[in-house]
Amino acid sequence: MEIYSHASDHLIYHGEFNEKREREGWGIAYDEETGAMLLEGIWKGNKLVEIIRKIEGTIMTEFKRNGNNTTASNRIPLYVGEFVYDESKESFLRNGRGYWIDEGTRIATREVEWKDGVEVSGRDLYDGWHIHSLTHSILLVYFILLLC
Repeated sequence: MEIYSHASDHLIYHGEFNEKREREGWGIAYDEETGAMLLEGIWKGNKLVEIIRKIEGTIMTEFKRNGNNTTASNRIPLYVGEFVYDESKESFLRNGRGYWIDEGTRIATREVEWKDGVEVSGRDLYDGWHIHSLTHSILLVYFILLLC
């Protein structure tokens, strides 16, 4: 089902619905004024109950599926990065630069380049930073020890 705004004529929802024609199940919400994609989520009785992905321009944030994360404090980001939307498959594909986020610390653990959902290259991050060389790592540890 698709819902359009009467005021702007923009698509504001694309997804599943129930017998009352309310949003129910999987769907994508769009900005009423601009038509830009806002989020992918799960609805129940016309109410958003879980955010799967949040879209801000060309950046997508994927969240852990926990059944109730409409409150920001309940959201656990797992991935932040560029993407493309495949309309034929109704799926979001990682595309461009992105970052894996550690569930516990919420710090980036890996920087990755993607092409149509396939990892092309990547490097591990340490406390959200990448280390250029072993020598650099040793100097960094030495400097930290000096501060202690």
